Amino acid sequence: MPYMLDSKNNENTNNFERYIVALREGSSGKDRLALLEEIKRKSTLNQVMDPSPQVTDLYNNVFVGFSISVPKGDTRTLKILQDNPRVAIAEKDQQVRVFSQTLPTGVNRVDGDLSAAQSGNGQGIVDADIAIMDTGVDLNHPDLNVFREKTFVSGTVSAEDDDGHGTHVAGIAAAKDNSIGAVGIAPGARIRANKVLDNTGIGFISDIIAGIDYLTQNAEEVDVVNMSFGCECSSSALDTVLNNSVQAGSYVYVAWADDTTGNQEILYRKSVDSGSTFEDILIDVSNNAGSSIFPAMAHYDTQL
Repeated sequence: MPYMLDSKNNENTNNFERYIVALREGSSGKDRLALLEEIKRKSTLNQVMDPSPQVTDLYNNVFVGFSISVPKGDTRTLKILQDNPRVAIAEKDQQVRVFSQTLPTGVNRVDGDLSAAQSGNGQGIVDADIAIMDTGVDLNHPDLNVFREKTFVSGTVSAEDDDGHGTHVAGIAAAKDNSIGAVGIAPGARIRANKVLDNTGIGFISDIIAGIDYLTQNAEEVDVVNMSFGCECSSSALDTVLNNSVQAGSYVYVAWADDTTGNQEILYRKSVDSGSTFEDILIDVSNNAGSSIFPAMAHYDTQL
């Protein structure tokens, strides 16, 4: 449950602005609690403040911090965040959108049939875990091996795909090598569906950070993470999260799209070979399944 600064449900989100707060390196959960208690105490003193601020997410693995919904015009809470020496980042939350995509020219173009698990021979199964951070995944799709699922989107109870974008991405990544549908580059790989975007393909950076925080906690179980979204914005919080998560070590981030605008530069900094395609990365996942050796690269290409 989120740490509630008041006992009321703040239903009208149009009256609130969301903020992402990261505490300085070395801060603890006790430091966060002290800050939240200060916000609660001072918001209670302001008798005209109705409703009060509400914390929506707690972050523990990529940094110690939280996201908070602040009533519009609540300068008191913002000043507390700005003045507190524990706070490293306090930035307004922003929305991202799914990248528009086109179907790749195919498994054959990247010699998927020559990988350790031969796509298309009816026998290839890749022992790897691919996390899809997107609109969710069709949890009962017969051509996908959905292994774990979790949602970070308010108002949803599972990572069931209510848009279709995430399922499309998951299929290209890891559709089973069987007698139905298409075959993926890493056929049969375990899909970890993480819903961070809503049924319109839009989501908040704060929810994406919550998803990355969760995956970082389980980093030893994940080989590669796909995130096909962006925004015409910048985010120090997301940049910090990606840096910290990659340094934590067990997997890499991939942005795969035909969109050349937006927040992709943050992911691009993790790139070793920007000319490599998403398919190339999955070929390496196939060939290195079971090992900790995976390429650290991101891909943005208008030619997919």
